[in-house]
Amino acid sequence: MPRGRPINKQKDKKMNEELLAGPDESVAERIEENSNEIKTLKKKIAAKKALEPTKVQKRAKILFRNLEDPGFNIEFTYNGKYFNMVDGKEQDVPMYVVDHLNSLTVRKSRYEKDRAGNVRNIDELKPRVYCQVLETYEKAV
Repeated sequence: MPRGRPINKQKDKKMNEELLAGPDESVAERIEENSNEIKTLKKKIAAKKALEPTKVQKRAKILFRNLEDPGFNIEFTYNGKYFNMVDGKEQDVPMYVVDHLNSLTVRKSRYEKDRAGNVRNIDELKPRVYCQVLETYEKAV
């Protein structure tokens, strides 16, 4: 004797008829209403995005000078972006890169005699590179 749910032939027949008949009209109407609602919501979201201000990035046109090794280029990655700075060339870069490059220094030591003839060690911080800002502007990102 098979185990499981008891067989109800009338109920099974009714379910089969409903499945074969397909969805009723109210379901199709609800699907259409939902798709219309989705379309209107998408339009509202697009209109809202159009009104939002875009992100603006401060950029600068600079003249790059390599003071540590004149004539040589500097390649580096900053904030996940690759930069190749060519000595003596004008370039467009973000302002945060200009600030970073202008903050690079190297310690130089030198010896100097004072009036009494004593030798002193003098440490100086010299800039490694120089970025002369020629023009600044804002660019939408």
